[in-house]
Amino acid sequence: MGVTKNSYVDFTKAPASSWFAKATNAVPTAVNAQQDLTRIEDAFGCNYFELAQGVGALGANTLLTTAGFTPASNGWLVCCDNAATDSIEITQGIVSGPALSFVTGTDPAFYMRGAIIVGHKAYTTNTTFGFRKLVAYETASTEAESLAAYDDKAFIGLLANAGAYKTQTSKAATDLSTTLARTALTDGNLLLAEIKVDGAGVVTYRLAEITPAGTTNAQIQTALAAARTALAADANAVAFTFTAGTEVVPSFIFASAGAGATDTRLVAWEVGYQ
Repeated sequence: MGVTKNSYVDFTKAPASSWFAKATNAVPTAVNAQQDLTRIEDAFGCNYFELAQGVGALGANTLLTTAGFTPASNGWLVCCDNAATDSIEITQGIVSGPALSFVTGTDPAFYMRGAIIVGHKAYTTNTTFGFRKLVAYETASTEAESLAAYDDKAFIGLLANAGAYKTQTSKAATDLSTTLARTALTDGNLLLAEIKVDGAGVVTYRLAEITPAGTTNAQIQTALAAARTALAADANAVAFTFTAGTEVVPSFIFASAGAGATDTRLVAWEVGYQ
């Protein structure tokens, strides 16, 4: 059965979810060098997620346990082993048919919103949300690798470890990184990124950054609601147009700088038709 074209998970309320080796769909995994999967129930049904860790040159992540990411009232702790070449990518499948994917110029307008809390921006090298071409996982453990990865993509987030906001777009062999005219991220703030793709494949972005009053679930929910409101007032970032007929999947990429124990938390994930 295929995946429906919508997904929403509030990771501040999601319990721990075991990951399983994708190759067997049965054996829990505790280490790297493979792709893993999990399923998370929410009010709308079952959400399927894939995790690429240590695949190819993605980086030798060794911190994930069979219990999955560590849940808390302020989201799931993104697990990395804090080495400079360490990175993960989360999607909802990369196989045409069962994956949560969209075809530009064919599907109606679609979108993605992703929320994270970054404890220390200096601990990361690359943290992005966006859409990328449906192909096998590629290297994305640094800003340069992220820019080169995936021939067709539209990413927005933090590139390098100074908290600067950037977009990365690619069309065939043309890659473009654009620094946005925004104040750098403040450690501990909630970041909400929105990527919209219209029926013609035109991409627009919006960002919101909110300081939570604390780490309780109520405080995080208040911050997330404020971020959603703030999105409407944000100016669009650099526009980009996908080539018509490109099948793309939503993606979250996180890479460690090796400067300290990673403390980024995944707060919310929302994908669907506009």
